[in-house]
Amino acid sequence: MRPNILKQENKKRLKQEAKEIENLHPINESDNDWIDKIYRKSKSERSKALASLSLKTFDIFCKHQKMERHQDHDVKFAYIPAMVKQYLEWYNPKPDPNVLIRPKIDLICKSLDKFVAFMDEEHPEIIISHNNRTGKDTWFKKKSPKTIQVYFSFVKLYLRSVHEIKISSEDVKDIVTFPNQLKFQREALTLKQLKTIMANSSSKRRALYYILVTSGMRLGEALSLTKENFHLDENPVRVTIYAESTKTNEERDTYISSEAYEKLKPFLDKAEDSERIFATTDSIDEDVHREDKIFAYLREKIGYLEKYKNSIRYKVRIHAMRAYF
Repeated sequence: MRPNILKQENKKRLKQEAKEIENLHPINESDNDWIDKIYRKSKSERSKALASLSLKTFDIFCKHQKMERHQDHDVKFAYIPAMVKQYLEWYNPKPDPNVLIRPKIDLICKSLDKFVAFMDEEHPEIIISHNNRTGKDTWFKKKSPKTIQVYFSFVKLYLRSVHEIKISSEDVKDIVTFPNQLKFQREALTLKQLKTIMANSSSKRRALYYILVTSGMRLGEALSLTKENFHLDENPVRVTIYAESTKTNEERDTYISSEAYEKLKPFLDKAEDSERIFATTDSIDEDVHREDKIFAYLREKIGYLEKYKNSIRYKVRIHAMRAYF
């Protein structure tokens, strides 16, 4: 099975970027309403974070285009209203029901094409934050092709949902050019690598890794597990992953090996029925981020630092355990 590419992709960098530009580009109340709707539909903190960061990136683009600030300087996200005002004029150039004028969708799409091109370039002149301790500035970095498509999709949805500027997929296809995404064959972990990882892990984390390797679960799914998920009267042990814990919102069953159950049993015996076995915080998303970070420390310790060609992604990563399955 292939690892889940989108989920957890550059999550550490995503959180860092969000933190760096949060104070410079806060979201206003109306935009927060839209972001809340994104969360209510997806039930995903990651989707909420991506929607927020997409607007903030669009805000930086608007400023780069020298759009005037909103006259009321107390209005947050002051660049977007100026750009959206222009979009609205193009979308409805003469709001007279007796006069038929074709909307200038092409001009809006050309502007959004500039937004795509903006994200596809390095911008050292745009300082996002300054570290007083090190004296170093953080500037706007080029986004990956996948990130560009995700940010664009959220901005397009924002324009439609909040400002009723409706742009069709055909218009986007005709005018907006996205950078090509190079696709490489992802490699599963080798048995030797797995043995080294297990030998250098704590007993509880070793149990988690055995579950990932033998069941094919995503990390977030494994971190959601309680006693109630396990059918201990069956051999092999069947695990029901509830719909609210899956990416597809569909309940499914999988199985773990007898060796994985042996590693898990001491922690299963101590846990309450509804208590998450591998929980370290109250949030599964936070636990996923934490486990990803801990695995990064482990990877550096054992020296598995090889990356895919032309990529920031390491070949040995916690999410590659699913590829091994």
